[in-house]
Amino acid sequence: MQKNMMWILAALSFTVGCGDKDASTDSGADDSAVDDTNTDTAPAGIEIAGDWADGWGGSHSISDTSWVSGSSSYAIAVYDNDGDYAVAQNAATNTYNPELWSRFDWTWDGDALYYCQFAYDAASQADAEAATGADRSDLAGGCNGFGWTSMTAP
Repeated sequence: MQKNMMWILAALSFTVGCGDKDASTDSGADDSAVDDTNTDTAPAGIEIAGDWADGWGGSHSISDTSWVSGSSSYAIAVYDNDGDYAVAQNAATNTYNPELWSRFDWTWDGDALYYCQFAYDAASQADAEAATGADRSDLAGGCNGFGWTSMTAP
C-alpha cells in the first residue's frame, strides 16, 4: 500500500508540475525572466549621430540633442528616423537667424549620406516641423533649389 501511495504522489506531482503548457510551442529555453507583456522600447537615438565632414570642407557633430556645424549650433527638439529629419532651435550665438528654428532633412543614396537644411529661419518649432518640400529624389537641386550636401565620416 505504501508503495502504491508513493507512485500516486509521484504521478500527481508530475501532473501538477507540468500544468497545461503546450509542449508543441515550448522551445525548452528557460523563459521565466522574460516579460512578454512589456512592449515599451527605448528610442534608438538619431540614426545619423556622429562626426561628419561635408562636401564643402565643413564639420558636423550630431547627437540626439544637438547639431553643431562649424561655429553654429542647433538644439535638437525632435527628430524622426522614419521621416529622416530633425527640428532644432538655432543657438542665440549663431551668426545667422539666432534663436529661430531649423529643419534638417537627410537621405541616403546607397551608402552615401546627404542633408538639406530645408528651413533655417522658422518662427517656431511647429513652423519648422511643418516645413516640408526637400526633394529626396533630386540630390542636385531638391534642397530649396540647391543641391543636397554630402556627408562623409572624417
